[in-house]
Amino acid sequence: MTLVQAETLPLLLAGVDVLARAKTGSGKTAAFGLGILNRLDVASFKVQALVLCPTRELADQVAKEIRRLARSIPNIKVLSVCGGAPLRDQTASLQ
Repeated sequence: MTLVQAETLPLLLAGVDVLARAKTGSGKTAAFGLGILNRLDVASFKVQALVLCPTRELADQVAKEIRRLARSIPNIKVLSVCGGAPLRDQTASLQ
């Protein structure tokens, strides 16, 4: 576990809002991803979380990491929706 994860994960799991700054590769995505996944209701099939990213590349990286973290949790779907891609295909993936 990285320093940023050790300091933020207990707060995130308790539902506390956290603003953290750390270098690339420090585990920020895993920390907030685990916080999100911990609060999802797997019995609900509605959108329960939204992560906004400033670039398509970062959005894809975040989606990939959250998918990896959620691989053993049933009924979790992670979708990256980005501008410049066909909207019809992306909205169909939400269903």
